[in-house]
Amino acid sequence: MLGEAFVAYLPEATEITAGVLGGLNLPDGTERLLLRTRNSELWAEETTEFMKDYAALTDDGAQWVVERGIRLVGVDYLSVQCYGDGPLTHQILLEAGVVILESLNLADVKAGWYELICLPLKLVDAEGAPARAVLRSISKANEGPLTLGERS
Repeated sequence: MLGEAFVAYLPEATEITAGVLGGLNLPDGTERLLLRTRNSELWAEETTEFMKDYAALTDDGAQWVVERGIRLVGVDYLSVQCYGDGPLTHQILLEAGVVILESLNLADVKAGWYELICLPLKLVDAEGAPARAVLRSISKANEGPLTLGERS
């Protein structure tokens, strides 16, 4: 949960499918992927009502993540999978050892490379834990400097 992470911006996506992810042309070597969607507007607006139509990963999107060797996927709402779906998206990711970060506030984060620093609480016999996640701007030598703000 520490290391380089790529933030992808998907403002139009309602379901994050394999096709949507394939269209991102992610940089080679992406192992940590954070997905900024229209959900981030809910953070900016300070919406407290639960929204059932949030943008989320589908099971074929989860399989795409696994097949590309991505080790961590983060989303900007309460769940990585679509509301009302069965547990398959979670199962695909977790069985492959992919770490899931949910409820990320990416409202002011631009697409690009960052250093992810995420420190979860160590809880015994728990399937998840609260965490403090911070992004720090970095630049990739082969892409030139990025002008990105620090975001916590």
